[in-house]
Amino acid sequence: MFKEPVHLTRAISLNDLYSYNIESTYLLKSQDNSSLSRLYKICEKLLEQDKLYRFTYAYYDTTNPRDAILIPKNSDLIMMVGESVELIMLKPTEILYSDIEEEELEQEISFEVW
Repeated sequence: MFKEPVHLTRAISLNDLYSYNIESTYLLKSQDNSSLSRLYKICEKLLEQDKLYRFTYAYYDTTNPRDAILIPKNSDLIMMVGESVELIMLKPTEILYSDIEEEELEQEISFEVW
C-alpha cells in the first residue's frame, strides 16, 4: 500500500478532528488480522488520552497528499482522509435567514406533469 514505511509519530486531539474536512473514509482490515491488532492496541491507548494518530496519505502517487487519521472502533481501524480547515465561529446575530411563507413556497414550486 505504501512505498515507504509510515511513521506514526504525530497525533491530534479529539477536538482537532472537528476542524477536518473529511473526503474519504476507509475500513482497514488484514487477512490474518494480526498485523492490524498491534496497531489497533496502540491507537486504542492513544484514544484513551483523547488523541488520534495522523499521517500523510495519498491513494496514488499522482494525487495530492492529505492527512489521514486512524480511529480504533470495535477491533477495526477506521482511516479518515481529509484536510484541516480553519473553523469560523458565527454569533447568532451573524446568521442571515429569511422567512418564507408556505404559500409563497407552493407558488414557486410546480409539481405539474407534462
